[in-house]
Amino acid sequence: ETLPDFPANNQHDQQPTQPTTYTPTAAMFNLFRRSTPSSQTQSKGSINPTAQKKFARGVDCNVKLLIRGERKTGKSALLARLQGKPAPSSYVQTPQIDVANISWSYKSTSNVKVEIWDVVNEGILGKSDPITGESPPCLDATFFDDIYKGVHGVIFLFDVSKKWTYNFVEKELERVPPQIPVIVMANFQDTASGSFTTLEEVEMFIEMLERPEGAAPILSCSASIAHDFGLKVLHSYFGLPYLYAQRIWHESQLKSNQAENSGLVTTLKEASSDEFSRSFEKFVQQRKQRLDARKQLQQQQQQEDQQQQQQQQVDEEK
Repeated sequence: ETLPDFPANNQHDQQPTQPTTYTPTAAMFNLFRRSTPSSQTQSKGSINPTAQKKFARGVDCNVKLLIRGERKTGKSALLARLQGKPAPSSYVQTPQIDVANISWSYKSTSNVKVEIWDVVNEGILGKSDPITGESPPCLDATFFDDIYKGVHGVIFLFDVSKKWTYNFVEKELERVPPQIPVIVMANFQDTASGSFTTLEEVEMFIEMLERPEGAAPILSCSASIAHDFGLKVLHSYFGLPYLYAQRIWHESQLKSNQAENSGLVTTLKEASSDEFSRSFEKFVQQRKQRLDARKQLQQQQQQEDQQQQQQQQVDEEK
């Protein structure tokens, strides 16, 4: 399968962008990354210059995605491929949550900044302090009260030949808020042998889930991340979190618009019942004063005309 149009050689950010809701501070991330083994930190670099220029000009939308799954299911390989980097040739444990940003376009009309979190369920503690004996904090899924807060999409990975990795997906699917679109990727299809979890089992479980009306879809597909199989489907799936993020923004704008409208109506009603009535009384009074003044002028003019006529008559008699 041909690799879709993901950015080439895009690197990890030094710190994650601020999502729409709570995220750890930059200082906290720096602390966590100082505790990361050197084999992991050496792979980090500055953001791709091309993407950086795009972000500097502004973005149309910010989207946050999570990659979830047990260890050895291909999460780090997927994060690398989404950045246009090759998948790791050998397995290295990811000690804690890893974050990357990529530039993505929807139908070639939008500059979308996608923040992707490779979520580690249980992190690996770094070396303890020789003086205090305490280990540095580790950023993993347990660090958050709600790992799905502020998220627009979730990508689940499991190894088709390891049932326990699929069991984790089944358990977590029930915890994902129903408004978030999800895709489940059955990885390592090319190396599966003997007993393994089929895509039909996944689809059957998804159909049996109790979901409220109007819930976002839960999709599924076969995958082999190391060989880019499944990335084309994933590329299309990115449109769902993007549209969900857009909908959130538009609903927020609509709510703000409705609040402004209600406030203006209230102001106008108060003005109608109080200020307007006083203004109208003043208007009537001023109008009456102008009419009275005009009437007085007319009377004065008539008196002057009569006096002139009388004077003319007197002059004529003489």
